[in-house]
Amino acid sequence: MDTEGQENIKDTSTPRKLNLKEIIERNLVVFFLTTLLTGFVAGYNAYDKIVETSGQVLVGKDTYVLKKDLVGTILKTEAVREIDHLIEIGQDVKDNDSETRIWLMRVLAFIHGLNLEKDAEWNGHPTSAIESDIRYALLDPSIEIQRQKTLGILQGFKAAFQTQVSNP
Repeated sequence: MDTEGQENIKDTSTPRKLNLKEIIERNLVVFFLTTLLTGFVAGYNAYDKIVETSGQVLVGKDTYVLKKDLVGTILKTEAVREIDHLIEIGQDVKDNDSETRIWLMRVLAFIHGLNLEKDAEWNGHPTSAIESDIRYALLDPSIEIQRQKTLGILQGFKAAFQTQVSNP
């Protein structure tokens, strides 16, 4: 019996070699880091697939300019185009007082919307110099004089814009 009992007892003097799965499962730090890495890679690949599926394009940070940082000719060209349009309308409304008043308010709203540098003051509030000039022009009792002054201001503003666009 002694020999039979010895045969059933396994030799425990040599350690059994663990496979990779068992090593990862038994070591908590390795398990945690492997899970974290797997999740990161899966999330990164999922992001690429979502961008691709939605028809978007990834753009590198150095390949674009934020609109707030854009000072070049694009926005200035659009402003000059709108000023041309306002000058054209202002020249056509000279015989109609109600249309002239609407045009004057439209000009004022456009100039205010440009968010120009606040280098003047109107009734204690900071405004741009051109907006301040237009507001002073609107104080004239004659609507025709208001129209003419505003047209002159717009034409001067357009000339200044074109000079800045062509000679940065």
